[in-house]
Amino acid sequence: MKTFLATWASAEAAQHVKGSCGDDSKWTYNIWAPEQEGNFPVMVYITGGGGVAPGSSYSDLAQTMADKGLVVTMLSRTAAPAPKKDAGLESKAIDWLEKEMSSFGLKATADWDKLILSGHSAGNHVTCDLLVDSCGNQKAKGVVMMDPVDGFDPFGIIKNNFCTNPGQKLPFDTPALLLRTGLDPKVKVMVACAPDKISNQRFFDAWSGPIWMANATKYGHLDVNNDGTGKMGSVICPSDNEPNDVYQEHIAELTMNFLKTIFDGDADAEAKLNDASTMKVDVEVQKDYNGHAAPFKAGCTQTKAVSV
Repeated sequence: MKTFLATWASAEAAQHVKGSCGDDSKWTYNIWAPEQEGNFPVMVYITGGGGVAPGSSYSDLAQTMADKGLVVTMLSRTAAPAPKKDAGLESKAIDWLEKEMSSFGLKATADWDKLILSGHSAGNHVTCDLLVDSCGNQKAKGVVMMDPVDGFDPFGIIKNNFCTNPGQKLPFDTPALLLRTGLDPKVKVMVACAPDKISNQRFFDAWSGPIWMANATKYGHLDVNNDGTGKMGSVICPSDNEPNDVYQEHIAELTMNFLKTIFDGDADAEAKLNDASTMKVDVEVQKDYNGHAAPFKAGCTQTKAVSV
């Protein structure tokens, strides 16, 4: 059996293509892929604000992950956040992309049998709703969440707009990596960009599958974005003086170790997810196997919500 390491060597550069998804899915795609032939896992990533942030504002992170051997597909759209509706549109976009991506002129081939769902901030609410609805069209093999925020109203005025519910496990079971920052819950203007009560730990506690979390304590909510975006966003989100490129390399390395863990059952890769001393930035780690045990398996199954 071919392993992750044997099948996907690191790339040295990335190709970029962009356009609009078909089938009335209403999403715009920005794709960064290894600039070499071969089959590579594909990540479908909903940008921040529930998809409002342009995919181009994540180009540095996307290229860094593509350089490691991942087809990164950023989805964004200019519309008011509507997570359940947007999850249905993401479902259409995934089916369309699977059919059409081979015609985009990329050297790399996206392996849709190794689909990872991902997102930043409230983009994870859309991803969560898609998993609840259909385990990502019955295709998702795992999830990488970055600074996840549930709901789209940090003031708590709009009710019943959450995917997660405190005291309940989510009604699907899939492995996950949760990457967060220490400045996420800090308030700069009125409300935090990732308020504690609706972000990070809320997702971690609600997860049903095995989950690993790494908190980069010195970094902020917008450090997954390009430097310019982070500087503009620092008006509302607390910022830091740490180097973004080091943090994004940290994200890419943890993501690849996560993929080796679930696709190959790689014990060394899983150990690195739990060992802060091996990481490029200051990190606090946490894990919950939720009744699972190594070797961990990729995949997603729908279950019933369980009170805990």
